[in-house]
Amino acid sequence: KQTNKLLNLGLLSLLFFYMSIGGVWTYVSIMGTSSGLTLSFVSQALSLAMIAGLAGALFFALIGDIGKNIGLLFISIVVMTLSIWVLNSGLTDMRYLVAMCIFSFFWSIAGARLFAVISDVDHSGKYISAAQTVVGVGYILGPILASTLVKGVGYTDVIIMGSLLFSLCFIVILPLARFKKS
Repeated sequence: KQTNKLLNLGLLSLLFFYMSIGGVWTYVSIMGTSSGLTLSFVSQALSLAMIAGLAGALFFALIGDIGKNIGLLFISIVVMTLSIWVLNSGLTDMRYLVAMCIFSFFWSIAGARLFAVISDVDHSGKYISAAQTVVGVGYILGPILASTLVKGVGYTDVIIMGSLLFSLCFIVILPLARFKKS
């Protein structure tokens, strides 16, 4: 029963993470263009950011057991949070590109680590299977929540929402991440 409760917390953590991702990612393009960046540049920057995300996934795969350190998840979430705050003011082409690439690189690491925490403890396979559904629900709820926070051309509340959800994600995953299998 304790393991099931911890795994449910793991799924909740995943929900918070992907609500944040979905809510923030919905507006990153508009944040760029409303700051004066061209749509063409923003589109190219986001494409490059996806390549950075692939690099993050490869990095996570290559580091092996080092990836099991909860500190890596913490650092990833902190860096992701800081990178979205860069979008809040004074954007230049380079700041936007670097912030989005860093965000995507660490998104891949944090997302992979969250799945790994769940799969390391889930002997039944039902929680890791449910995780994909939770990701989808997060991608649906995040933009809905974010859309209620947009005020004119201001996106600070979306960034605050993303930051809070990332924080909740980390707090809620801690008991499962620290759980020692018997």
